[in-house]
Amino acid sequence: MLRELSCLRLQPNLITYNANITACGRSSEWQQSLALLQEAQHRSLQPDCTSYNATFTACERGSAVQVASEVLSHMHASAIPADLYTYNANISACGKDARWELATSILFALPKQTQPDAVTYGAALSACEKASQWLAAVALLRTMSLTRLHPNVIVYSTSISACAKSSQWQSALHILQELKALVLKADVVAYSAAISACKKGAAWQSALDLLVHMKRYGPQPNIVSYTANMNACERGSQWRLALQLLQELRGRSLQPTLVTYGAVMTSCARGSLWQYAMAVLDEMRDAAVSPDSLVFSACAGACRRGSQGQLALLLDQMLLECMCHVCRESLLATTDLLVAACKHAAKSLHTAGSCT
Repeated sequence: MLRELSCLRLQPNLITYNANITACGRSSEWQQSLALLQEAQHRSLQPDCTSYNATFTACERGSAVQVASEVLSHMHASAIPADLYTYNANISACGKDARWELATSILFALPKQTQPDAVTYGAALSACEKASQWLAAVALLRTMSLTRLHPNVIVYSTSISACAKSSQWQSALHILQELKALVLKADVVAYSAAISACKKGAAWQSALDLLVHMKRYGPQPNIVSYTANMNACERGSQWRLALQLLQELRGRSLQPTLVTYGAVMTSCARGSLWQYAMAVLDEMRDAAVSPDSLVFSACAGACRRGSQGQLALLLDQMLLECMCHVCRESLLATTDLLVAACKHAAKSLHTAGSCT
């Protein structure tokens, strides 16, 4: 648009620049947005709050935290009034780069005439969650609760996730109980985050209790809930229970993911359950889920611990091929050598891939 105006020998005004900066912001082109902002200044056009907010949007979407911070400082130096969107966009940008200290400092330095809303706190909480700063996240949750604002399910879920990342499973469960006591209804995201906290704290029994509660009273668990439970069982040395959960989620018509199979395979490795490991590998093939290096390594470990040296060597070969990114034909050829072994292992169980 600016080039077209130039060809017509027309001078663009601030509205034209704002429209172009906004368009760049929607495409995450923060460099172009910043260049246009500076160009407007060079043309003696005084950028307004709209100009800066569009630039902040571009920086936020492009994760250009430092640039957004510098532009905000320049905005203040130019005595251009900022609004709540200005600060929210800057805090959101901090969240994408886990700059929790900067995010919280912006929040608590808001002018008196600018009152934070749920978006402000949510963005700051997200920054704390990404940085695994659970104490800061809980403090923000408590601060928000003392204001006229009421934390929503997303805010609670983010706080629980922050606790999970720091293995603070007891705090995560406390926040979940607090959420359940409110009029708000805990969703599957909040429950799954709490289960993940139990996983990292090796509190497999608490994780399983949450899963049982979800099945009885809702919300119904999804594949994330089950996978987190399997990880908790693996860390708590409840390997066969992880296999039972795999069978259970099949009955619920949930499709296991690569992460799900990885959790089960790790349990097989730690429990020396090589036959189950091979059966799971066979199931992955049937489900068209390509094993990664982690799955091959865990399966080889299960075979090695189960005194199945030849299978372990074959799996080590597949692991090497997977890590070296060999051609698909070569990898499939090696996989075919395992099929017979997988089928044989599966037949030794009550049903193919059965975990009972």
